[in-house]
Amino acid sequence: MLTTNVEMHTVYLPHPCVLCGCHQGQQPERCVAVWLYDDEVSIGDVCPECVEAGPSGAAQQMRERAKDLRELSDSLERLANEVANVEDWVPIEELRAAKEASTEMRRKVPDSGPF
Repeated sequence: MLTTNVEMHTVYLPHPCVLCGCHQGQQPERCVAVWLYDDEVSIGDVCPECVEAGPSGAAQQMRERAKDLRELSDSLERLANEVANVEDWVPIEELRAAKEASTEMRRKVPDSGPF
């Protein structure tokens, strides 16, 4: 059975909302959070917007997120099919040489401060 519980922590570590996926950022007041549990197993943090939306509103946000994820999955699948057929792929040696040249160039430029 799913339940929610308010929890207080001394340190806030940002977690995306387990329901809608939003990233909540570093906010001191987020040391108080709502967590979703399946029986006694913690599933994750629930954002204030999902808490405010209530169970049916949060479920609707989850459905919208699931739709967005399906669309993203389809796009990634199409892109993967196209990437598999790229003929003019940069060899790793070219990338390494460019990184070395860039590092060498930075060594030669005098440091003029933080800007």
